[in-house]
Amino acid sequence: MRITAIAGQNRNNTANKQIKLNRQNTNLSNSPSFKAVKGLGDNGENLLKLIRDFIAKTGTEKNYLNARYAELEAAYSEAIKSGLEQNKLAVIEKLKELKMQVLDLYCNVRTEGSTLLNQLLDIELKVPIKVEPVKGFGFGKIAGYDDIKNILNREFISRIKQEKEGKNVTIPGVFAFFGPRGSGKTTSTLAIAEETGCIVEKIDAKPFDLPETVFAKFKRLFEKSRDNFAKDGRRIIFMDEFTKFNKGEDSKKQFAELLKDCSDRYKCTFFGATNHISQAGEDFMNLKPVLVAFEPASKYNAIQILKHYLQDSANNNINYSEIVDKILELCKLNKGGISNSRLIEIAKQAKKTTLNVDTGDVIKVASQYIGEKTIIPPQEMKRFADDYEKFMK
Repeated sequence: MRITAIAGQNRNNTANKQIKLNRQNTNLSNSPSFKAVKGLGDNGENLLKLIRDFIAKTGTEKNYLNARYAELEAAYSEAIKSGLEQNKLAVIEKLKELKMQVLDLYCNVRTEGSTLLNQLLDIELKVPIKVEPVKGFGFGKIAGYDDIKNILNREFISRIKQEKEGKNVTIPGVFAFFGPRGSGKTTSTLAIAEETGCIVEKIDAKPFDLPETVFAKFKRLFEKSRDNFAKDGRRIIFMDEFTKFNKGEDSKKQFAELLKDCSDRYKCTFFGATNHISQAGEDFMNLKPVLVAFEPASKYNAIQILKHYLQDSANNNINYSEIVDKILELCKLNKGGISNSRLIEIAKQAKKTTLNVDTGDVIKVASQYIGEKTIIPPQEMKRFADDYEKFMK
C-alpha cells in the first residue's frame, strides 16, 4: 500500500506552510542538515540516493517533492558534466535543503486520524547499509543518523571487508568526529570496531602529559599494529578530545607528521573525537581526514532514538512526533539543543515510571528534565555551527 504524505487539492501549499512552520518551531533551518565527508568521496550521490529512497518508500512519486528531486538530479548531472566544482557544490546545497524538507514532511505530517501518522512514523527510512545490524552490537547500538552510518560504511567498513578478503584497497588513515558532547562520537567508533572486528587501542592524554610522551604511546601502538597485522588485521587507534593535548604549533605539526603514514605503513587508522575541530590545526587538516559532523539531534533522529530505547515498553499508540516537538520547544526556550545522551536518559527515566509508557509519560519526564543544565549550551551550539560552516561547506 502506498501512503500519501499530504492529501487534498492544496497539498503543495499545505506542505510548504507546514515545513516553514516546523523550521520556525524547531530552528532546523539554522542547523546543518547533512553530516558530510570532506576530503574524500562526494556527497552529491549520497543525497540523491537518500531522497530517492524516501520517495519510493513513502509513495510520494506524484508529490511536488519528487518533481523537485527530478529537477535537481538533472541539474547535478549537468554540473558533473561541466567539470566545474562550484556548479556541483551549488546543486549539493539545494539537495541538502530538499533532504531536510522531505524529513520535515515525514516527521510532521498531520491528519484527522492517527492511523496514517503512526504508519508514517513506523516507516524505516534508512540508507542501505551492507551490514546487518544486531541490536546492541555494532550499528545496532546507534539509532538514527543514517547518513553518518552510510558514510562510515562506505569509507571504512566496506573497505575493511575487502582488505580482509586480500584485495588491494585504499583505507583512510585519519577520521575526525566532531560535535557537541553526548552526540555519539565515541559510541560510533566502538560500533565501527564491532562491525569490522577491528581491535581498538585507546590513547588517553591528560592535560599535564608532555606531547613527547603521548607521541611515544602512538608510535608503540602503530608498531604493534604493523607487527600484528597478519594475525589481527587492521587496528583502530582512538583518542577522545585529541585536540586538547597538542596546543602548540610545533606539537600540531609533529602530530600530523606522525599520522601521515599510519594507514599504509603501520596498517592502522586513527579515529579522533573532539568537540571543537577548529582546534585541530592546519597541519592536521592538510592530511585530508574524513570529517564527520555529529550535529545535535534533529527531529527525525530524536524520534529514532526514542523509538529505539522505548521499543520494549512503549504503548503502541505513542506519538513520537508530538514528544519530540515538545522536547525541541523546551530546548528552544532554554536557547540550546538536545544531545543523544540526554534523549536516552529521558527514555530511561520514562521507563522507570511505568511498564507501558505513553506519550504523556515521556512529555512529563522531558518537561521536568530539560533545563539550563541539561541542554547543549547556546555557546556550544554556536561553536559547532561555526565549525560546520568553516570545514564542511
